[in-house]
Amino acid sequence: MIKELVVAKNLDDAVRLVEKGYTPYAGGTEISRLNSFVHDTEYVSLQNCRLNTIREEGGCIFIGAMCTFTDLIKSPIIPQCLKEALLYNSSLQKRNMATIGGNIASYRDDSYLIAVLSTMHATLSFAGKKELVGLHDASMFKNEGGFFKKLIIKEIIIPSDIDVVSSRIANTAASHALVTTSCFLDDDGCIEVALSVKGCGNVFISVESDDDERYVSLWINGSYHGEHGYIKPDSLDEDIKNIAEMAASHLMIKSDDLYGSKEYKRYIICEEIDRVIRENIKKAGGAA
Repeated sequence: MIKELVVAKNLDDAVRLVEKGYTPYAGGTEISRLNSFVHDTEYVSLQNCRLNTIREEGGCIFIGAMCTFTDLIKSPIIPQCLKEALLYNSSLQKRNMATIGGNIASYRDDSYLIAVLSTMHATLSFAGKKELVGLHDASMFKNEGGFFKKLIIKEIIIPSDIDVVSSRIANTAASHALVTTSCFLDDDGCIEVALSVKGCGNVFISVESDDDERYVSLWINGSYHGEHGYIKPDSLDEDIKNIAEMAASHLMIKSDDLYGSKEYKRYIICEEIDRVIRENIKKAGGAA
């Protein structure tokens, strides 16, 4: 329950209030959600902090954390692949309220954007901090429950020319997703796959190779889980199967009444990884 909501005069004022213990209040969709894990009572509104700009500079797009989903969908400089992820939120009313910074800060396991932004090589800039942090590797800024409540996300920075393929599996358009998946494939054959998996969290997989071996690096909820290797197979089918099963094997998947058994969930996760990799290969002009 919100007991106190202070409207910061500017960004410096907001930083001061957050340091005193206030929790940043962006679009408010997470705070007002039924069964939200955010239970703080004192908040600072960021509405006067001028964090709602979008600009392109030096081959990158700088997105203010207070930009709503609707702002981004309407912007001519936002890549289409990000707009597709924004439209996974089927509610126009929520898209008008929800902010990109708030969606990242809540770090939910059914996030609309974290998987896509991770494969888009998004970096985060924080108010009052000099360093930039890759979204997939941001565990040092993640509080208990996954909320960046002691920091204010200032901007999200993405390359202006990057393209990814994503998918979202849910019971209905308005339901929480079982899994949201995204894939990036570079010119050298490096594969990156990111997933938001209900009940497990946010996962990032980077696959590199030499002539004989594949090297798979894994991050789960922003924490690095090491590099794993296997002999590069002759067929693409076997290669993708290895990547998918390696990722699924590191997740603590549990059965539930809403989404099904852990075996079914594992099957869906592997199928979605397979799908986005193949679609990306086809998009790049290859045979999948």
